Amino acid sequence: DKDITHGEAVALGMIFGALTNDLIESSPKSKELLDRTIKLVGASNLPDRIPFQITEEQILDDLIKSKKSRTGDIALVIVKDYGSVETQEGIDPTLINKASRWLINH
Repeated sequence: DKDITHGEAVALGMIFGALTNDLIESSPKSKELLDRTIKLVGASNLPDRIPFQITEEQILDDLIKSKKSRTGDIALVIVKDYGSVETQEGIDPTLINKASRWLINH
């Protein structure tokens, strides 16, 4: 069953954004933001991983379909700091796959 609520999807998207930023930045601050996001999602009784079977390829395909920018690249909202996000385009698909793998296997 692949049904999740809008709130669950938003929570997973927040983690995905923080995780992708941590993969890009790889700094103590990005790791802290990721850890804090995961804790806040968990404290809200929302999932911190995808609660159904899905592959990295399916996630990438879905992102390409739903998150394309005007240039055709995937555009993601990335958590940059507490209360601060930015839309980033042209993210390396291998980083997206790593973030997807984490959400699938966490």
